[in-house]
Amino acid sequence: MSEPTPSPRHHFVQAPIRPLDEDGVQVARAGTALWLVATLLLWLRLDALRAAGQGWWLWVGVCGVILGLVGIVWCTRRRAARP
Repeated sequence: MSEPTPSPRHHFVQAPIRPLDEDGVQVARAGTALWLVATLLLWLRLDALRAAGQGWWLWVGVCGVILGLVGIVWCTRRRAARP
């Protein structure tokens, strides 16, 4: 009789490095900046967007900036509340 083959065991090892952004403030700032640039580009092309019936895209950019600002405030408060 042959011996049963042992099942492979996977061992996960946590990398001994710190995360780049623990609280998310940098990511929220970068995302908000990108939404701001997109909104400005949409605003510059607003006439062409309206002619194509797509003027609502400007409001998508505005909402992205507003939500990004909320995210910055949220993450900053969360960072301040950490011990």
